Amino acid sequence: MNNMFIDSHTHMHNYEDVLEKYQDAFNNHGLFAALNIFEIGKDENILSNIHILKNLNKNILSAAAVHPAHIDRISLSNAYNVLMTLLPYISCIGETGLDTENNLETQLDFLNMHYNIAKEHNLPMSIHCRYANIKYVTDLLLNIRYVFHCFTSSLSDAQYIIENTSAYISFSGIVTFKNAKDLIDVILYCPLDRMLIETDSPCLSPEPLRGKKNTSSNIRYIYEFISQKRNISIEFLSEQMKKNWLPFIKVV
Repeated sequence: MNNMFIDSHTHMHNYEDVLEKYQDAFNNHGLFAALNIFEIGKDENILSNIHILKNLNKNILSAAAVHPAHIDRISLSNAYNVLMTLLPYISCIGETGLDTENNLETQLDFLNMHYNIAKEHNLPMSIHCRYANIKYVTDLLLNIRYVFHCFTSSLSDAQYIIENTSAYISFSGIVTFKNAKDLIDVILYCPLDRMLIETDSPCLSPEPLRGKKNTSSNIRYIYEFISQKRNISIEFLSEQMKKNWLPFIKVV
């Protein structure tokens, strides 16, 4: 199989046998590139793991940030210091964003910290936006490249993003779920040049593997599903995702 698939958001480092799983994805399942997301305050030995993954395959890029669900695990100042240490080695800041209304003020402090660093250093951002107002978030993220990762919001939210921002929308294995029919309308609406695709592994295995632990090897199922719904070839879709990826990401 040709290496054609980009996994734009994965947490594969959570596997003890991460190197074998990535190797399998690249060698046997058509993976071309992946963005591995590290969570500051939760993950240990981030810098050494970034180097390990990069030594395995130069197309494994890394991102780092404090997930909004983990803002109680690290202070804002310590998170800033860690992120600045990682800055020369990461290709994206994320995932960060807003999750619930709990501790909203603190979540905003972290989001603004991430945003200011990303803007100053010309890095893209991977945005987690669950139970949050899309317009509110987009108003905070001006003059920067970013993607709404694992998009599960409404068609109207997607329309607002496309019409009022330059952000990308990334789809995970959730789009293949039988109870996610509303997302089909979003897939059909979203311009291909504003789309990215991800596994968000080890969570959210696509059909027909739902319920099992996810890996980047399963990215092809999501590509297949979206290409069928859009009535385009999987080769055409994968080439478009590469065209979207290269100007979005920072390669280090």
